Amino acid sequence: MVKSNKNFREGLKKLQKEIFEEEKKYFFKNYKPAKFVIAVVGLANDSFFDVTIDNKIAISQQHTRYDLCLYPFKNQKHPSLEQTLFYANCISFELDLPTFVYCSNRYSINYSPIFGLGKYKKRNLQKFIYDYIAILEYTVSLKLGYGTVHFYGEGKFDPINLDYTQQYSKVAKELLLYGTALRQPDFLSEFLEYSKVIESCLNTYKSKKWKDFVVSNIDKIEAFDFGYIKITDIEGGPSKNLMQLYKRKAVSRLKYLRKKFGTNERIADYLYHINRCGVAHGIKVKKQDFSRDYFTIIKDNYIMKLLARIAILYKKGDYYKC
Repeated sequence: MVKSNKNFREGLKKLQKEIFEEEKKYFFKNYKPAKFVIAVVGLANDSFFDVTIDNKIAISQQHTRYDLCLYPFKNQKHPSLEQTLFYANCISFELDLPTFVYCSNRYSINYSPIFGLGKYKKRNLQKFIYDYIAILEYTVSLKLGYGTVHFYGEGKFDPINLDYTQQYSKVAKELLLYGTALRQPDFLSEFLEYSKVIESCLNTYKSKKWKDFVVSNIDKIEAFDFGYIKITDIEGGPSKNLMQLYKRKAVSRLKYLRKKFGTNERIADYLYHINRCGVAHGIKVKKQDFSRDYFTIIKDNYIMKLLARIAILYKKGDYYKC
């Protein structure tokens, strides 16, 4: 019996190796090696199956990791760094998770900290990547707790092509700002980046237009369709819609602000002059410690996040969602 089990294991191992080699041959026959990797921090394991971007790049998620490798079709060029960053920002917006782009080992870049490892430049870069991703992991943990986000919704694993260039080219700058907000471990900085998204969409730095946008749109948050982003917790509870959870918190905060300030105009004044200007300028500074003042802006970020998404969808042309 022992010998039989041993032979079975060896045979299975050999078969698995043969299957892997065949898949490898097929893969590299049809795709070029990956030049860039997008780390989507907070992404569930094995989330991407048979996904392509712009019908020219295949995405392969590394098992048990956040990393998405971009493999161009054989007849396509490698995406530039700028294009890859754009794709990463699109993924950030669609999954509401921070992303980080780095080169694969084959196409490494030079990097050395103050006290680096001298000639071992690849090792310096690798350490930087691991350390930066660790920062993003803690950032996601601060905001989502023990939640993990999935690419597909419930029971959907069909092949899919993401037409990101066609869908999001018009709002590329705004997605960059939104992605920057998601990477902020400090909630004051996150608030400021959401404010920048609105400014960019309105194409103005004038406070009146910014506040007019807030006044016109905060009442729409409760009924607005922000889409579905599947999130589960590590305890194995039922999956939920992340955007619905954000909406619930934003509506609760707005209820409090309406009771405190009375009108949408006064709420907009508070969000702009007290929060936005308090973070951006050095005259009246928001406290950056763990006082009560710090935690109020965390609650306000739920409102700002959704207002920023509304602004992006408006500029993108998705008015039907309102």
